[in-house]
Amino acid sequence: MWQEAIAIGLAAGVFGGFFGVGGGLIIVPLLVLWMKLDPKIAIGTSLAVIVPTAIVAAWRHHLLGNVNWHVVAWMMAGSVVGAYLGATLTTHVQGEWIRRCFAVVLVATAIRMFWK
Repeated sequence: MWQEAIAIGLAAGVFGGFFGVGGGLIIVPLLVLWMKLDPKIAIGTSLAVIVPTAIVAAWRHHLLGNVNWHVVAWMMAGSVVGAYLGATLTTHVQGEWIRRCFAVVLVATAIRMFWK
């Protein structure tokens, strides 16, 4: 089990640092599909892992001049409230429904990015 967790963490770190994604796009699906975790557990686990990953990647991008801190401040105001609401919402929704909705969002995002 620890080998899979390290591999997932490594993939999330590389993708997080390179593309700015990791938790939702990499960690959650791999925890659900590869490690057979319940989607709610995968989401919570992913969020806990993202904190140090995001700090390291953001700091490196800051050193490279790739962070707009004005935008960060405004986004944080909305994202903190949204994260609390989203986490609370998971208590009212079954894991299977979350998994399917997540798949739809990923596919829709991929299609939009491909054609834009």
